[in-house]
Amino acid sequence: MGYWLGIVFSCLDVLCVAVFCDAFLERKTRGLRFVVGALLCGVLSYIATIFVSHISEESPITLLKFAALITVYFVFASLFYLGKFWMRLLVVLLAYAIFTLLEFCVLYSLLALLHIRYDEYVANMKLYLASAAITYSLKFLLSSGIKNIHKPMVASSASIKWAPLTIGFPLISLVGISICYYLSMNGKIAAAFVLFSSGILLATNAVILILIDLTEKKQPRAGTAKKRLTSSCAPSVPTLMP
Repeated sequence: MGYWLGIVFSCLDVLCVAVFCDAFLERKTRGLRFVVGALLCGVLSYIATIFVSHISEESPITLLKFAALITVYFVFASLFYLGKFWMRLLVVLLAYAIFTLLEFCVLYSLLALLHIRYDEYVANMKLYLASAAITYSLKFLLSSGIKNIHKPMVASSASIKWAPLTIGFPLISLVGISICYYLSMNGKIAAAFVLFSSGILLATNAVILILIDLTEKKQPRAGTAKKRLTSSCAPSVPTLMP
């Protein structure tokens, strides 16, 4: 049952990333092909997680796992979405960082409220499933809300010059939260501190979403710019006076 549950969770993660990408990128394809591709990427992400867990025996939450899943999600975004390399990478990194931090917020809220350790949390199947239900509900609500508010950028006009620099923020967030996780597992910091850190990092990445939205609004759409150029280059017709 554990394997099937892991596959289901991995497929749900890919679907959450897909909804998030829909808010910022244009799709290449839709319908059944897109759904099948998302499910296959979900299975692939689960295989990558299992492979990493065999390599790293210390903990399933590792930077290597982060890198493997980000690679799978970026391949998914490259196959099914339009846009420049850096823009697709930025959207995928933001989606993964925000969802990971949201998951940590739910997890450490339960640990702090119930005053239990992580191993006790994992051993309690009912609590684990309840936490997963809350986490995925929040992920879908958040990504759906962003999708309803923000329209995807046209591939030809989706040019954010500082996108290569911006990807550092979600990467730093993932490194920071992994350090907090290791310290909490060793009993060096409390769950409340990890919860506070997750909230701060989550807010930081949310600011980047706002910056993307503001930057896009300042850039004229491709069709609008072309229409303005055409009208400015059109020859003026003299008016004949009677």
